[in-house]
Amino acid sequence: DDRAKAVAKELVMSKMGEAKAPVQAAHAHELRIEQNFVGWLIGRGGETVKMVKEQTGATVVIDQATKDLGYSTVRILPGPGAERARGLIEQKLAQVDALGVSVQEIPVDQHAVGLLIGR
Repeated sequence: DDRAKAVAKELVMSKMGEAKAPVQAAHAHELRIEQNFVGWLIGRGGETVKMVKEQTGATVVIDQATKDLGYSTVRILPGPGAERARGLIEQKLAQVDALGVSVQEIPVDQHAVGLLIGR
């Protein structure tokens, strides 16, 4: 499925970005995001975060290592466009706040996932 390939490619590319450009904590922007909104920020097939990267030229990495704790960390690595990328991401998150969007997670047994997504 093309969507799954796009998501996998985005994940690989973000991990490659981490390896190429180690985070300099003093200069990288880090934003903590509630896990419920990470998928919304990434966008369908990674389109939202990809758009931010393309418009700004910044390296943006979404670290979901803490997702079990209820949040993930967005890292915007130092370089050209970093400030603009941070502004765009904060703007996207402000839209969620302004709309009062509420997300609820519903556990689904693995055998029922195909039925739920229409396969």
